[in-house]
Amino acid sequence: MPPRLNERWIVGKLIGPRSAVWRLWSKGNDVYVVSGGLGGVSKFSFHESGRCRQAFTKEHGAPQALTDRAINKWWRAATPPADGNGRGSCVLQIGVPTDTLSTVLKRPLKPVDCISPAPAGMASVIEMFFTSELRETLIAISPKGGRELISYTRLPNNDAFAVSIRHATWDGEDFGMPASHHETRDFIFSRSDPDNTGRPIRLTVNDNPKDGDCMFAWEFGGYPAPNGTWERIRPRPPQG
Repeated sequence: MPPRLNERWIVGKLIGPRSAVWRLWSKGNDVYVVSGGLGGVSKFSFHESGRCRQAFTKEHGAPQALTDRAINKWWRAATPPADGNGRGSCVLQIGVPTDTLSTVLKRPLKPVDCISPAPAGMASVIEMFFTSELRETLIAISPKGGRELISYTRLPNNDAFAVSIRHATWDGEDFGMPASHHETRDFIFSRSDPDNTGRPIRLTVNDNPKDGDCMFAWEFGGYPAPNGTWERIRPRPPQG
């Protein structure tokens, strides 16, 4: 019986700048992914059938306006046959900009693997995919695409679920969330941290993939600020 996938990892160091904890686990031939940056509210699930979902967790439940816990549903591309070229069916990519890693997060309660972050001004991109290739093939092929294989688990159906990392340029803009509803503070997600808060907030945002695509998510670090801060500091287009 192949070993089950059961991993926890961070981008960064336990003591030092890092991301939220990402957890991956499998049940049969299905794979599940959740992150502290999602606040325990939603998780990703990738099923043997090819069906992929991002859904509210059972613990959180669906909002009253929804009858289904699913936020996104799509069909992934079929897993290609092994041909020695390192191909796979990518289901999730996670971009973690190095300049927004956090330094004041609580130490994880369970052991985690640490992934070295990209250089400053860049992002670590974690790629998760189903593949028919052998581990040795992916280890040999990955460096040619600027990647490193960091996880490989053979599933009961003889497909494998693999995780690789690459570094990419990141030119994303700073953004903020003005105070609203019951929240009296702004939340700022930027390269700069003028008050040295250590970015205690981790936020994960993602796109809405179509059938045959993979999900792309970004994880950012941010900090709370007094109401009106974002309006005062937000970038504005040039006048004229």
